[in-house]
Amino acid sequence: MRPFLSCLTVLFLLGLACARDAPFSPTWEGTGGAPVDFSLFSLTPEVPISLCDDNTQQLFIVDSGSPVTLADVGHFDEEVGVRHIGVRGLSPTFTSMEVVFMDWLPDTATISGLLGAGLLSGFDWELNYPERYLVIHTEAMTGPAEDELTVPFSLAGGGHYRPTQGIDITVGATRHLISMDVEGTTALGLLDTGASYVTISDALLNTIGTTERPDLGTIEMTTATGTLTVPMTMLWGMTFEGAELSYGLGMLKTAVVPDDRFEELRAEVGAPVSLLIGGSFLREFHIRVDTDRRSIYVSRPATKAGSVPVTWPGHLRLPVPLVP
Repeated sequence: MRPFLSCLTVLFLLGLACARDAPFSPTWEGTGGAPVDFSLFSLTPEVPISLCDDNTQQLFIVDSGSPVTLADVGHFDEEVGVRHIGVRGLSPTFTSMEVVFMDWLPDTATISGLLGAGLLSGFDWELNYPERYLVIHTEAMTGPAEDELTVPFSLAGGGHYRPTQGIDITVGATRHLISMDVEGTTALGLLDTGASYVTISDALLNTIGTTERPDLGTIEMTTATGTLTVPMTMLWGMTFEGAELSYGLGMLKTAVVPDDRFEELRAEVGAPVSLLIGGSFLREFHIRVDTDRRSIYVSRPATKAGSVPVTWPGHLRLPVPLVP
């Protein structure tokens, strides 16, 4: 079932990666499937992991919006470039994972990197927000339980990640696209566990209406070319398309970005994405992503994460762009 091959030998392949025609396949040891606890202080799941032979654990955001796994050179004794290295703290233990080291976080950042969808999309995986754990399955995941909603998704996109000269990574399809109901309007969204808040285009906001919608200030959004100050407002209701009201959430803090900021993502996936499905919505749910069946099994556990304090302003970044 899995496209990745298991290996027991620890590989530490250092140096810059050259361009290649196929995505990198990680190797691991163990069977996986064990829950890994995460914190949720900014409505983004942050798991403690260690890289290489460094026993110090550092926080990485589980970020389905990032096609690659990123680490900040300011938090590690590494140069800018691509490394194939061992990663501990997850289940399974990865003996070789592709990690891009960049200088992209401030020294004061409490996180050290992003665990991207280039890794996650090769497995079945799950995030339980209320109970705060991640599971990566190396074997096929069970189908939906009676109390789970089945949400279809498409796995789209792919291309080359070229953040700087000397780095050229081939990335497969990593964009998890889901049809959502936003206040009665159908909109295509990207599952973005690395975003603290739901984010919509201003065109979508104009479609659903701006009258009597609150002004919740602004937030700084990270983009490929710097930062962008965007307004925050409230969505009165959002759910999965066709789902019962019990799977909907209201009073969602939401960022609004210019419609053209979605153009690179739309070009990559060939579909009219206008929404990032972030933590302000996902925090109520347990999601199990069945990659082979292109289905997400959703439940709403009784335990609530809503009481967790949110570190303002949280994390908000446009998905890392790829080029053909």
